Amino acid sequence: FDRDVEVHLVHLKDRIRTLVRRGKGVSNGDKNGSMSRKHPGIGKQRGPRASVSPESSESNLPPTEFRILDIAKNRNSEDLERLMRVIEVMTNGLKDVRVLKALCQLKVGRAFSMVGGLQRLCLVAVFFRKEKPPVVLLDVEHSGKKALSTMLIRFKQDIELNAVEDHVQLILDKLIYQGGQWDVKIDAPLDNDAVYERLPKVMRPKLEGDEDQNTASWAAKLSKKIFNR
Repeated sequence: FDRDVEVHLVHLKDRIRTLVRRGKGVSNGDKNGSMSRKHPGIGKQRGPRASVSPESSESNLPPTEFRILDIAKNRNSEDLERLMRVIEVMTNGLKDVRVLKALCQLKVGRAFSMVGGLQRLCLVAVFFRKEKPPVVLLDVEHSGKKALSTMLIRFKQDIELNAVEDHVQLILDKLIYQGGQWDVKIDAPLDNDAVYERLPKVMRPKLEGDEDQNTASWAAKLSKKIFNR
């Protein structure tokens, strides 16, 4: 090794740059000419998501949630839960009826609004039928030995859900003010567009015998009271 060898230092970045310029398969859309690997699903534009408005008249689907009423979270009531099961059985047998239901909390007010230090619950169920005005069922928690009849609200014309909720909230506020007595004279915008009906003893405090049979029996009775069928 007695020969002199000339050594040239090449910067690594310059070497990479040279290799990239000479490489094949460079994307035409890459202005810098650099090679890139495409990952599936990244950089793709998604199409618009389909959504159903609660007040849409172009869909047969009912709204999926209440937006105004105070929904009770992680709470239940034995009598109201039983009535909810009855409603589920009833609507399952009626193909043209859809229901939106939830347990809601009464606003804090007079003594009636509270049970055991918690806000009293109320089952709110709104029934939707094609080309028919909505029907609302209100059933207040019976705890504290408070026997209150179930209330039906039959609207005379088709109205938006938020208007239904506003009207229900006014009725429940008046219920609290009256100390647990229904009073439908609330001087509300929809007073002349609604008919009220009380349903005493819609559900017994306790069901005896076979629970499934009793639930089906009460579902048939409730269907007759609400839809006359």
